[in-house]
Amino acid sequence: MADVKIQTAGELQEAVQKSLEAVRIASITALETAVDKTSKETLKETREKSPKRTGVYAKSWTSRKTSESIGAYGREIYQKKKPGLPHLLQDGHEITGAEFFRKNKTRTRAFPHIPPDAEVEKAFEENLMAEIDKEMGKT
Repeated sequence: MADVKIQTAGELQEAVQKSLEAVRIASITALETAVDKTSKETLKETREKSPKRTGVYAKSWTSRKTSESIGAYGREIYQKKKPGLPHLLQDGHEITGAEFFRKNKTRTRAFPHIPPDAEVEKAFEENLMAEIDKEMGKT
């Protein structure tokens, strides 16, 4: 921050207010950028690891803003065309229907492709710290 010469208490108050406002804006910008960056990375990883029999399932992963208000900003990654399918593919599921399947408790194969929350959280923290350092370097 530039050197500021303060003569009165009013000027001190004004300088502190300006500094706090600059930090507030920088932190909001850093948070939004980190959320967007983490969302893009997670979306790319999910698409790459998704099962690709026809390719429709993998291509239809997308993200959208879930909240954008003062102090809150979020993005959600979701399956647009086949919303009920991810939980069945991720861990596999029991096959129901025929007597043979019920008796033998047959399960489908799992296709783990959605990154765990801990992995996404770690990526977010790294992105947030990098963005805060970048924004604080600007002021």
